[in-house]
Amino acid sequence: MHHGEVVTAARLMEEADSISAAIGHHPMKYHKVELAAWRGDLTEAGVLIEAGTAEGIAKGEGRLLGVAGYAAAVLYNGLGRYQEALAAAQKACEYNNLGFYSWTLLELAEAAVRVGEREVAEDAVRRLER
Repeated sequence: MHHGEVVTAARLMEEADSISAAIGHHPMKYHKVELAAWRGDLTEAGVLIEAGTAEGIAKGEGRLLGVAGYAAAVLYNGLGRYQEALAAAQKACEYNNLGFYSWTLLELAEAAVRVGEREVAEDAVRRLER
């Protein structure tokens, strides 16, 4: 997915879901929302982000809240909706998850620069350096 091979990534996710279903496990939930965001699919990503956020709140699962916020930041930066990307990235950075936190800082810096929030961008870069 991060190499731009979104079609292959989608196929692999479908395969992983099939395997998970066959062995009685829940399908992976983090990667689908990320893929929809990278595709710029506002409808699908929006549904998955909302569902992930609701589930994260209900379960108190910070990782899911961070992933949903990261995906929203990717989606909105990609669509040129930088103020929304900034808000999503700032919220997602409240959840310092090893898997997504540094990527979220990149999205935060991008959005902040685009809306003229230089200090926010510089702070994001400093945190990324650490």
